[in-house]
Parts: sequence; structure tokens; C-alpha cells
Amino acid sequence: MVTGKAEPHRSVLLSIAIASILCGTDAVAAVDLQSEVTAGIAYTDNVTLASTAEESEVVYQLLPSFTLAQRATRMTSSVAYQMSAYRYDSGGENEVHNQFDGRTTIELDPENFLFDLGASRGQSIRDASLAIPRGTLPISANRVDRNEAYAGPSFRYPLGRSVTAAGSYQRSWVRYDDEPDATNFSTRDADSETVTFSFDNYRRERGMTWAVRYSSLETDYHVFVPWRYKQAVAELGAWVAQGLRIFVSGGKESAWDEPFDPSLEDTLWDAGLTKAAGERWVIELAAGERSFGNSRRGRVQFTFRRGSMSVVYNEEPTTQERNPYLRGGLFNPLEPDDFLADPGTPERFILKRLQWSAAFELSRTQLSFYFFDETREQRVLLDGTSLQDSEQSGVGISASRDLGARTNLRLGAGRSRRQFQPDVDGELTDASIAATYNFSPRSRLSLEYRYVEDKFDDNAVSDDGYDASTVSLLFTRIF
Repeated sequence: MVTGKAEPHRSVLLSIAIASILCGTDAVAAVDLQSEVTAGIAYTDNVTLASTAEESEVVYQLLPSFTLAQRATRMTSSVAYQMSAYRYDSGGENEVHNQFDGRTTIELDPENFLFDLGASRGQSIRDASLAIPRGTLPISANRVDRNEAYAGPSFRYPLGRSVTAAGSYQRSWVRYDDEPDATNFSTRDADSETVTFSFDNYRRERGMTWAVRYSSLETDYHVFVPWRYKQAVAELGAWVAQGLRIFVSGGKESAWDEPFDPSLEDTLWDAGLTKAAGERWVIELAAGERSFGNSRRGRVQFTFRRGSMSVVYNEEPTTQERNPYLRGGLFNPLEPDDFLADPGTPERFILKRLQWSAAFELSRTQLSFYFFDETREQRVLLDGTSLQDSEQSGVGISASRDLGARTNLRLGAGRSRRQFQPDVDGELTDASIAATYNFSPRSRLSLEYRYVEDKFDDNAVSDDGYDASTVSLLFTRIF
């Protein structure tokens, strides 16, 4: 492992955080700052998530947080932060966890040439084959802090009456707060690079269409030759109805079975259709053949008066570090997590993922749910070692109901299955119910019960399954 790389990354994180917060120095900036402090007490019957000899514990909690959104003349920022501090009464231990998400877009040429930068800090599981902690309250060794930062420009310019040129470059850095074990690949840092470029005449919205595209992906784990993947495609199509376009495309991409040769060697093609109706809904379906075999992709997104729905399916080559455990972070906490996370493993695979999600906003009720099914095929370490295919699937639901002017009831439930070895499954269940009473617009009291169970089938090598129940009483003050 190359040393001395963490400090530049910490500087990037600090610079991004400062840029996000200080963007409001523009005199015409609009600022929306919301902050709150939550304090309380919890009782859990299995604080260490043990499979046997469970330990009960009383836990004192302090949970300050804030969100900030700003819109200046040429800069937009969003920042979210939460600290979770715990005092374990019987054990006398203290733990503090930090989560951060910051994003800034600088409009160097408004609506045409942008510069995006951001940073995040969160917690990832170390090993999917061990018991997975949900939240930060349990004491667990199967957790590690993950830091990520990204930066890069993007552009989109009209050329003439119908042609558009677009492109982007993004560099990202992933760092973990501990060192890898010398005998395995756990928690190894990585850098990634993404490049895209395209020309098309879609703006015309009639007659024949054409497009040319180029993309390049790179992931560097520092101790191996970087994995690089390139693709160049030409497309022909036609508008056949209002908003409906059919197309066929073909080109070259890097050979999947030659991971260290990024040259454009293998042929690819696909054909499909896309349909859009303003900003309300869009449909895109395509099928073809890639260097790794048959390929399909699809996207359906629909926005209606009281909610939205999306169904997305894709098949693509990728690496572990492009799939963080906390997919949505603080900005989208309902996004399904990655229960196959293996931080820092220098691994590439074919990702095949289907996800269906929906959200409804009624007068007194909010409801959302998701379903996902994912397989990781042709898994190979960058040293050439082949790995078994893995898969995961899950379903979750979240509901909130205003029972009166001051009282709210929240329900949440999710279940996921992960197969990380042949015929070895893990099943994780997470369910909660919480009631909140608002004393005033700035003060509220919440009582929550949460049950989590992680169990493995009889073929598992270790018996690290557990179940844990937690009751929390929390008071929140909004500033």
C-alpha cells in the first residue's frame, strides 16, 4: 500500500466542506439553514450483537445535526451533517460517529459549463459474511469509517440548430480510517476516474437521429495495475412519434477478459426505444450484446401529482469501490444499502441490478417503498483470482401518519437476503415503530422501538447471527 496519500485527501475534504459552507458570501445568495440537537436514552438487550451471551445496556445519546442549502448567483450547495455520540452505562465506554454529505455546483458558464465537487463521510461494513450492524448505536467491529471526495467539470453546449456537444470528467478519492490486514485486501484505499463525451442531434426532435459517444472508467487500488474500461459508440435512429425515438447503436469496448488492456477490441451493439412526455415520465428500453455477453437495460420514471415511481434495470462492468455500502447517504437515507460491501477489495464484476421504488405524499400520510434484486457475475480480483458469483435482494417500506395536530406515527420495515458464498445465505430483518409528540414547532419527544435480526443458514462457516431489540426515548430541539 502506498503511504502518504491520506493527507492530500483530507485537504480535499476540508476544501470542499469550506467551499460548500462559504458559497453564501455572494450578496444575493439564498440560504436555508436548519439545525437541531437530539438527546435521550436507549435500552438494548444485545449491545454487542452477540449470537450467544447477549449483553443488555443502557445507552445515553447526543445527536446534533444540521442541513444547509444555498443558491448564489453561480453556485449551488447542499450540506448535511450528523454526529452520533454514545455513552454506554455499564461498560463505561464512549463512541462518536460522524456522517457528512456536501455537494457544490459552480456555474462557470451558466447552464453550459459547470464544476461539481463534493465529499462524504459515513460508515461501511467490513465483511458481508459477518453480522451487519444497523445504525451506529450497537458496538461492532464489523464497521469502518469511509471517506469519499470527488471533483470535476462538465459541459453541455448547443451547436447550430440541432446538435449538442456534452462531456464530463470526474475524479474521486476513497479513503478508509484504518489500515488493511497484510493477509487480505480489506479496507484498501482507491481512486477512480470517469470521462464521458458525446455529440447528438436530439434537439431537433424530428426526422433521423444520430449520436456518437465515448466513455472511460478507471479504478486504481494503488498496489495493482489500475482497472481501465473504455467504450466508443455510434448511434442511428429516428423520431417516429411525439417524444418517441427508436435507435440502433454499435461500436467497440474494452475486452472483459483482458482487464489490463483498455484498448477498444470487442464489438458491441444494442437496439431500443425511448419515450418522454415533458418532465412527467420517461421510458427507455434496449437490448444487445456486449463483450461479457447478452445485455439489457431499461428505465421507467413517472412523476404524478402526489408522488413518483421509478423502475431501473442495468447491466454494466464495475468495481467494488463504485458501490458504497450507504448508497444514498444523508441526502437519500431510504436508498437500499449494499449488503455485499467488501471495502477496498480490488475486484471487478458484471453488475446486473433491478430496482423499483415509489413514494406517495397524501394529506396526512407519507408512504414509500423499494424492491431490488442484484447479481454480481464474473467476479475477478485484479491479481487474476476468480471469485464466486454473489447476489442480494431486498424489500422495504416506510410510512408516516399524522394522527393529530401534534402527534405523528412512523413505521419502517425491511428485509434483505445476501448470498456471498455458494449456497451460503444471510438474511437481515430491520423493523421499527416510533411515535412523536410535538410540544411546539421547535420541540418534540419521540419514543421508538426497533428490532433487528441477522441470521445465516446452516451452510455458513461461522455462526455470527444475532437479534437485538432497542427502545429509545429522545427529545429534540430545533434551532
